[in-house]
Amino acid sequence: MIAGRQLILHISGRSRAETCHRRKLVTDGGPGTSASAIALRYALVFLALLSLSPALAQAHPDEEPISAEIVSPAAAPKPPATVVKMNDDMPMYSPESLTIKEGETIEWQNLGKVSHSATNNPQLADNPEHALSPVGAEVFNSGAMLPGGAFRHTFKIPGRYRYFCLSHEKDKMIGEVTVEPSPKKKTPRAHRENRSAPPNHGLMYLPEPAR
Repeated sequence: MIAGRQLILHISGRSRAETCHRRKLVTDGGPGTSASAIALRYALVFLALLSLSPALAQAHPDEEPISAEIVSPAAAPKPPATVVKMNDDMPMYSPESLTIKEGETIEWQNLGKVSHSATNNPQLADNPEHALSPVGAEVFNSGAMLPGGAFRHTFKIPGRYRYFCLSHEKDKMIGEVTVEPSPKKKTPRAHRENRSAPPNHGLMYLPEPAR
């Protein structure tokens, strides 16, 4: 009977020793380390790195942060222009006719609710007389301009221009532009020296005495 109790105590003590040994392995990160213990360890390392990031940023105060913002170059200012408004009702070009100087620009602005255009290309006209331009002048064509759109053209050659709308030529949407030559700058005439009499160079001539 005594021998049986000693055997039971021996087995119980051995079991307790093995349990303590396994707990020690789990705590020390040995072969018996559980997944939860490993995850806890990585979490602690991550938190430690986060706490160090402000210190690293203060260590380099002169470095500017990298920005992904793209800065577009400033748009070049547009030259002043005479405005012609496009309307759905008459007058469809407002003004229908105007006079500008050579080298000036006209801007067509579509204020209507449908598309409009402006072109002086006779090949696109139902009636070629609705398109007119001086010899050597550039042909312009805005194409279909949606409501709110705008188109510019600079007139470099003096003369008379006539243009129309591709969609509303039959509705008499026709305009005219007269381009006057720019005034030429007057150049000062070169001083012409009077060569009829020889220069005296400041000398005074006395009359000859009577004989």
